[in-house]
Amino acid sequence: MLYSIIIALTLLVMTGISILQNISWGHETMLYAVFSPLAVVLYVLVVLGILAVGLRLIVPKRFLNYKNSFFRVRKWQVKSLKKLGVQRWKDKVPDLGWTAGFPKSTIQSTDTGYLAKFLEETCFAEILHLTAGILGLTALFVFPSIDFFVTFPIVIVNFILHLMPCLIQRYTRFRMANLYERKMREEARRVAQVEQEKQDYAIANN
Repeated sequence: MLYSIIIALTLLVMTGISILQNISWGHETMLYAVFSPLAVVLYVLVVLGILAVGLRLIVPKRFLNYKNSFFRVRKWQVKSLKKLGVQRWKDKVPDLGWTAGFPKSTIQSTDTGYLAKFLEETCFAEILHLTAGILGLTALFVFPSIDFFVTFPIVIVNFILHLMPCLIQRYTRFRMANLYERKMREEARRVAQVEQEKQDYAIANN
């Protein structure tokens, strides 16, 4: 809901600026002035859609490892994220994981297999949003320079809207990694205990 409001307001304001700019300069038709901001918004959305499919196909799963230096979250980063108030506004940012069949808005299991997949998806979501935010800036070169004062604010808002999920993924991944590693240790202890009991049973019956 928050994103929809921000996008709608940005589009409305930029359309108004585009119309006023056209009235002042008169370089384009009024129809162009009305629809050029919408074209920029659609462009950045198409970029996101193409990336969502393309990255799934080209990014190897071994790269989407929470221990990878790119995705590893340090304690100082978490402290910085808390100062930014991520824990307060993270639930207001929509989770699009359901589009890939893996929603991340809530933890549905503490099974290690599920947690490992969750961590992988946070890595994918981060790289997707970061790439989409950066590539959205290409709109500055795709659309005519006369539209700069309309295009520039839209791509900056787009970048911020993609940066927010990146911060959320890192904040969430730090906590999930701790949970996952704790569950793995517990599982290892259970396996070791079962193996010890088997050995004790075998010794007792010899």
